[in-house]
Amino acid sequence: MLAQPHRLYIERTDPRKNMARFYALSIDVTLFGTPCLTR
Repeated sequence: MLAQPHRLYIERTDPRKNMARFYALSIDVTLFGTPCLTR
């Protein structure tokens, strides 16, 4: 089981293409105790 929550925030921008992308990922524990990657 995970002792600490793991979270990752990623930001990708490109002003030349007028583009901005934001991603948030976390590793959580399911009801059965297995790790699960959540987007």
